[in-house]
Amino acid sequence: MLKDVFTLGRLDVGKTHLKKEITSLTGIVKQVIQECQVQYKDRSVGLTVEGKERQLLLDSQLISHAISNLISNALKYSGAKKDPDVVLKFSDNGISVVVNDYGIGIPERDQPNLFESFSRASNVGDIEGTGLGLVIVKQFIEMHGGTITFSSEVGKGTSFYVDIPNV
Repeated sequence: MLKDVFTLGRLDVGKTHLKKEITSLTGIVKQVIQECQVQYKDRSVGLTVEGKERQLLLDSQLISHAISNLISNALKYSGAKKDPDVVLKFSDNGISVVVNDYGIGIPERDQPNLFESFSRASNVGDIEGTGLGLVIVKQFIEMHGGTITFSSEVGKGTSFYVDIPNV
């Protein structure tokens, strides 16, 4: 929790800056999946890449942090149900990352506040979390000129959609 509070504090005072470099988003996602699977040993995360892969100008640390949070949440909130999957889409206009889980879903009444500090869905029960991760993810994506949206249905799962235009 302290790490999330510290990260959010740095964002709020403008101390987090983009350090863009040419990098492989596919490589970042593969590494994040491997790291998450170490924590969730009995689970796996599928990866599909669509379009022509290419190197991108991104802050690899910030993007890695954002993708890691989304995949970790997908594993955490899907329990013993179907394993999550990630779809990377490369297009002429930019990139899209879709993280799908097939878990508890987010109740409609909780959805409007999902990207607010300390906001957690009412159905998380005793699943650990701070309610800060998605706030940080959203800010990191927006720093890249991108957007993050989601769709969710209770008992069926949640999909997060990250779109970052070419820069």
